[in-house]
Amino acid sequence: MQETPQPPPFDVAACELMREQILHVLAKHPEVRSISVSLDYFGNLNDADIHRGVWIDRSGAVTAPDAIFGSLFQTLRMLDLQLHRAVELIEALRQAATHFGQQVVERAESATGREHGN
Repeated sequence: MQETPQPPPFDVAACELMREQILHVLAKHPEVRSISVSLDYFGNLNDADIHRGVWIDRSGAVTAPDAIFGSLFQTLRMLDLQLHRAVELIEALRQAATHFGQQVVERAESATGREHGN
């Protein structure tokens, strides 16, 4: 009896799908030298020993020095964008915490005033 082939693990399947899409983009857009896509997983999967993403050019693994450094600099630009959004989020959370903290203090003072018959 022949066994039914098992589907690849989800990380392998996701990377293969990305690889297909990347090759499609590279074929349609000669201006694009290489593409890097990283995967962000739910829960503690980011710490697991699984595929992190795909980084390829038309011939496969990126090995040309100019492409390596070009990708590296583009990755740094994306990191800058991600950090900018993180800082914006931190600022919004800080403002919300300050606002809610002020409300707690005001309500506590109001309740204290009512307890003392003011």
